Amino acid sequence: VGGMREEFFIGHEEVALGLALRREGYTIYALGWLWNPSGATANWRGVTFATPRASWRRYYSVRNLIVITREFGGVWPAFYVSMRSLAGWLLTERSTETLSYTVRAVWDAWAGRMGVRVRVGRRDG
Repeated sequence: VGGMREEFFIGHEEVALGLALRREGYTIYALGWLWNPSGATANWRGVTFATPRASWRRYYSVRNLIVITREFGGVWPAFYVSMRSLAGWLLTERSTETLSYTVRAVWDAWAGRMGVRVRVGRRDG
């Protein structure tokens, strides 16, 4: 399957690899209790895991998830992820910076724009 894809350098690269392996017929085993979608910290054997809340990381997370969903699930599931990402901002974040990154992530995902598009501390890439 070629390993992890470079265009998913931040956010969901392991998901893309797992789905590609599954597509090739491999069985995937995951420790689901290690994943914490809420963004809160989680402890496992004394190690604390946290999901960064930075707006620029949200851009890559949303964009990559839409691209992966479209590739492995189709257009309608990817559309659902797009709308859910925008609704998530409305229901939880409400920061204009986060909205800007989220809208741009959805736009870039559907336009097929990958790679480094947003830099830390800058709105444009």
